Formats: sequence, C-alpha cells, structure tokens
Amino acid sequence: MAVHNVFMKVAFITPFDLTQAMTQAKRWKNPFLVSYFSAKAVQEDPSFHISYIHPIPKRRYELPLRYKGKICQKLSDRRYLSSREPLLLRDYGRQIARKIAAIKPDVVFASGTVATAYLNCEPPILSWSDATFAGMLDFYPYFSNLCRQSIRHGHAAEQSALERSRTILYTSDWAAKTAVDNYDIDPARIHIVPRGAAIEREPTLAEVKEMIGRRPSDQCRLLFIGQDWHRKGGDTAVAITHALNKMGLPARLTVVGQPAHQNGTAPAPVEWLDFISKSSQAGRAAMNRLMAESHFLLLPSRAETFGIVVCEASAFGVPAITSDVGGFPSVVNENVNGRLFSFADGVQEAAATMADLMADYGRYQELALSSYGEYRARLNWRVVGRQLRQHIKNTVG
Repeated sequence: MAVHNVFMKVAFITPFDLTQAMTQAKRWKNPFLVSYFSAKAVQEDPSFHISYIHPIPKRRYELPLRYKGKICQKLSDRRYLSSREPLLLRDYGRQIARKIAAIKPDVVFASGTVATAYLNCEPPILSWSDATFAGMLDFYPYFSNLCRQSIRHGHAAEQSALERSRTILYTSDWAAKTAVDNYDIDPARIHIVPRGAAIEREPTLAEVKEMIGRRPSDQCRLLFIGQDWHRKGGDTAVAITHALNKMGLPARLTVVGQPAHQNGTAPAPVEWLDFISKSSQAGRAAMNRLMAESHFLLLPSRAETFGIVVCEASAFGVPAITSDVGGFPSVVNENVNGRLFSFADGVQEAAATMADLMADYGRYQELALSSYGEYRARLNWRVVGRQLRQHIKNTVG
C-alpha cells in the first residue's frame, strides 16, 4: 500500500523577496533576516511546504502618497507615514488574496501585521511581530511626531490585522501587553515566541569554552553594535566605558556601525568601526572574531523592540548588559545571559555590575557560559522553529 506524505501548506507573507541571494549587504539587516531565518526554520520539518507571497507597492500610488506627505509636513510640521495608508494596505490585501486563492494554503503566516490589515481570505491567519503600532508610536524615531491622520490609520490597520488573526505571536511580553492594553485583544490568542540568532553556523560548547578562556581577566572588552547612535544609547555606552576606567578597571569599547568622523574624535578607550556587512565570508568572520573576544555586549538603548544581537552574543558566550526598555527583558534573562538596568541610572549601575563580575572572574565565566546555555535552550532558530510549527498546527486546528 502506497504511503502518502501529508503536507502543511503555508502561505508565507513577507515584505521581502526571499528568493533572492543572501550575498547582498542590504539583505543582512534584521527585518530581512527575520523573514529568511523564520521561513528556513519552519521548513526544517519537510512536511511543511512554504509558498512565498511578496506584495509589491503599485507605482501609481508613489506620486500621490509623496505629495500627501509633503502637504502633511507643510500644514502640521508632522510626519506622514505612507506605510499605513489605507489605499496601499487595501491593495496589499487584494494582491495577497489573489495569490492565496491560487495557492490554496492551509494557513497564512504573516511576518508583521501591515500586509494583512485588510486581507480577506478563507485560511486562518497567524501573525508574528516584535511590536504593535501603539508600542512603536513615539518610541522609535520613525514612528515619532506623526500627523493625526497617520496615527488614526496606524491604529486602524493594527486593530484590523489583529482581529483577522486567529493566532497572534509576539517576541516579548512588552509587545503582547501593548496589544492587550491598546487593542482589547484576548490574551488567550497571544503567545510569546522569541527570535533566534542571525548566524549561519552556531559555535559548539567546546569552542565557546575556549573563547571564554582566552578573554583576559585584567581588562574589560566591551562591544556596541548599532547604526542608530541615539536610539541605541551610544553616548551612554561611551560614558559607561569611561566610568569603568575611573573605577580602576581598564576597559575598551569597540563600536561597530559608527564611523568615527560622524561622532567627532574618538576618546582613548573607544575604537570606532564602520558597519560590517555579514553578507560576505570576511564580514561574518570579522563579526565572529569581535564577539569571541568581547567580555560583554553593551546596549543601553533608549528604545528596543527585541534585540536579535543579544541572541547572537549569547551564542558566543557573551553576556549582554542592556537597558530594561521595550522587549529587552524578554531576551535578556537576568543573571543568565546578561543584566538589565534602568536607562535613567544606567551609567553607574552598569559599570558597577561589570566591575563586580570582572573582580570575581569565576562569576563572570559562569555568566558567560550560562549565556551560551540560554542561546541553546531558547534563542536559536532550531528551538524557535519547533515553536512556530506547533503554533501553525494549532492555528489550523
């Protein structure tokens, strides 16, 4: 008797064309990587078959939306958010609905909520996001100082997308809370699934132990990664580095993603590096080396939805020292793969935390090793993929 494989057909909605090669530098940015690695993780089980749906903005909307933005800016001195324009979102819905009708999937998996805001389709929808519109409003610079119409459109689109989703996944408790508080979503429909580290090959336990063992105990090497200097708290990272040196612990901060000429003359304990693209083997090797040599990842962000770089640091046995804003508390497990501190009092608190750990170097090494353990247990795409597949099955019923 013939055996027939049973496939779970998944329509995977993403703002990116995932069929393109990963060798382009722009594709090694977090939004693309999340879609790429999540699709790859779901398909680790061959019974899951993914069809990609990539809605494309119509050119006929570009000019009127650009003019609308200029008018909004002129009349109110506020920003217009074209990505939440109903005209555009309804067109996305029509595009996706036509493709779903042709594919006939069992379930629709949406990376984010923008594309499904006005999607009408028969299969159930599962959405996975790191934030709601309400959570991002006046939190990230791109969502700040918006005109009233964009705010109305943004809330309406978010509400509509969440009401259309049978299952709602968020990467953090913070994001989930904003959905419940602002959109009256039943908490029973919401589940927390973190992201995984955006790395192609994970270090082994033996390799991580060797990395930790090679780090010197008489100096502290800090790593800051980010191109948004103000939002990521770059100025605070520099201040923390100076505080450590004043405490008598030689500390050096390596800043990746910030050319020195953009921020003036580099202070003595700070090394400035341009953005390092992981699209090439050389770029990946350079980032891996920086991770392996660092004692701590330092990210005193003013705003952060999750922090995939924390997952990557944990993969190399590097504890993360971060502020307690946004989604950080859901990726940084206190005293397991890092420490959280208040941004308002962050300089002295963070410096004292690291100085104490370095003074009792055995404790530091234990924290570094448990950071790797947290990566293996929770912050890798193998584990995340299993969770996503289970939620997909539950959504279909």
